[in-house]
Amino acid sequence: MAEATDDLVPLGFTGRSGFHYTEMLTVAPGSAGSQALDRLRTRASRVRAVERDASAYLARLLEVNSTRLKNDFLQRLGDSRRQLERALRIRLEALTGSAQHALEQARRAHTEGAEAVAAKVQALQRFRSEVDRLGSPAACCVTSRDRIGTPIAGDNGRTQPRAGQDRPVG
Repeated sequence: MAEATDDLVPLGFTGRSGFHYTEMLTVAPGSAGSQALDRLRTRASRVRAVERDASAYLARLLEVNSTRLKNDFLQRLGDSRRQLERALRIRLEALTGSAQHALEQARRAHTEGAEAVAAKVQALQRFRSEVDRLGSPAACCVTSRDRIGTPIAGDNGRTQPRAGQDRPVG
């Protein structure tokens, strides 16, 4: 009856039974004195004696076998419990290992994600400062050091070519 919901957790009794009935035929009375006494008794008296001895024998047999059955049951129960505990311990150790591995991966992903987010935030801050710089009034007046040119008045931000340049820049 060792069925399992999966390969690791057995259900039912997994311990083997060591129970064997005891017949106790050697306990049955059969002495020479009782045989001699039986010859002197009447038939009804002999039947009552046999019934009494048989009843005592059956009571003793039932007591011995029920005690053995109870002890066998307790032993099987203990064996099954130990096997179940072992299977659960194996399952819990595997589950703990899996959970620890998942936690390490989550921490690694969190760290990598935090670094990636910080890098993106820095890039966005650089872009914003560049946009702010380009959007400021001073950005349209480029110095000669930038080698672009000077603004042309009334030409919507176009620049006049510097001396020696063939085309306008901007």
